[in-house]
Amino acid sequence: MRLSELYAPTLREAPRDLDPPGQQALARAGLFRLLDAVPGAGAALLPAGQIAVDRLAATLITAISAPVPQPIALPQPPGEATTADLVIALLARDLRSYRELPLLLSARTTAITAAPRARLGLLAAREEPALELWLAAARDGLEPALERITDALRRALRGLGAATDRVAAPAPSGHLGERWVARDLTDALAIAWCPACDVRSVASLAPVTPVPRPATDPGPWRAVATPDQRTVEEVAAYLGQTPADLLKTLIVEADGALVAALIPGDRDLSLDKLGALLGARTLRLAPDAAVVAATGAPVGFAGPVGLALPIVADRAAAPRTAWTTGGNARDVHHLDVSPGRDFVAMHMADIVAFEDRDPCPVCSAARSARAGLGLARIDRFGTAPADRVALTVDGASGGAEPVGLVRVRVRLARLLGAIAEAATTDRGLVWPARAAPWDVAVVGLGAAGDAVSAAAGTLAMALEARGLAILRDDRDLRPGQKLGDAETMGHPLIAVVGRRGLERGVFELRRRGRGDVVEIALDDAVERVLAERAQEVGA
Repeated sequence: MRLSELYAPTLREAPRDLDPPGQQALARAGLFRLLDAVPGAGAALLPAGQIAVDRLAATLITAISAPVPQPIALPQPPGEATTADLVIALLARDLRSYRELPLLLSARTTAITAAPRARLGLLAAREEPALELWLAAARDGLEPALERITDALRRALRGLGAATDRVAAPAPSGHLGERWVARDLTDALAIAWCPACDVRSVASLAPVTPVPRPATDPGPWRAVATPDQRTVEEVAAYLGQTPADLLKTLIVEADGALVAALIPGDRDLSLDKLGALLGARTLRLAPDAAVVAATGAPVGFAGPVGLALPIVADRAAAPRTAWTTGGNARDVHHLDVSPGRDFVAMHMADIVAFEDRDPCPVCSAARSARAGLGLARIDRFGTAPADRVALTVDGASGGAEPVGLVRVRVRLARLLGAIAEAATTDRGLVWPARAAPWDVAVVGLGAAGDAVSAAAGTLAMALEARGLAILRDDRDLRPGQKLGDAETMGHPLIAVVGRRGLERGVFELRRRGRGDVVEIALDDAVERVLAERAQEVGA
């Protein structure tokens, strides 16, 4: 490719509208721009950025050999449908025999960020290209096939310069899953991490072990006046208790229906856990007017006794424990409310939010909260689609066999941004060889049409003929500007053809990853550059 034909506007100075150094380097290299003139639009990939993303996707796909990924193109899901609905419908229509399994389909889709942050560039873009891999396999073959795929992908990511941690993260639908997280890049994703046994999970879904309360046989619940006491802390102090002695009732709206969630007074509710438990597509705290209508009391006084709503209680609210709850009336609370006796919950589950220093469920050591950025996620649908839409095949024994399904999704723009953060140092952006948009940049320092330019063109074509991706700077600009742009764009290998070198039959190869320059004879150019490239890739 000729640089004169590429729209690649480089910048001399770091843009002020971006904070992370790697994102500044990407913008300077002409890979993306923030569309500040259109509020809320986010970031746009420029041609060099799109080329880089395409190469990342190709690298990941070619890393997988069993089963071989087969590309498909999916339409935009209509209404509230998802890409999962599209893939399930596609497979249910045509899969017939177990001999067709395992099957791996790949699709390029668009990922949406719930809380985009423009100053983080590609690390938190509103929309970005993603690579989705859909694995369909028989029940017994699903996990072995997935393990082969994920092992290949993680090796490929390490080769691209993107180190990730595996973090347990059930999907909102409740399916088993995990995320691959780049640690400490942004605070977009909170991770609960145990330093003792290295167990990691997404903080919003991290399991929390309830603090045991003594079993008791309390007397009947009774109402007490709590005048002008509205907060948990105020009520606890007024009654001579602690916030942990209160069981607060939160009214939430799940897919339009009201549900009461009960958690200890000293904890916060995890909407993500509750949503996963209920299988809700949308979940939020109910509006004040809905709370008043459902409880007959002002906000802050809801309680489970006599409440005509489905109840989900945290595991801390075990039978034969006694709690103080709201009384469903202004300035009234109930004492000695006992779960199972005074109210019945349709679910008893872990629904409280993780807090720093919560004990690890595996080894009981104190966990800590860490920040990270999710680059990939795995959603295990298992055989649930088979139960819903008859996604089955004819099995080896002749009967219908359910098909298991797993999705692996890699966010390609985030991946590009994460690689750039790791690849940006005081020497500027230097792409890892496997992640570079081009394998080698060829820069001719002569004028258009002269012998130097011709020699640079001959070298570029010879390298392209051997399968390398080459960006040739054929612009009629000063040598300093050409070399400056080559470094700004992050090329790991820059072949420089100059007049003096040409007279001696040599050119310079700038190995930016090592920070040195070697002279190579033009007669031996192709084999030497191929060897240098192979060494860079293997480093």
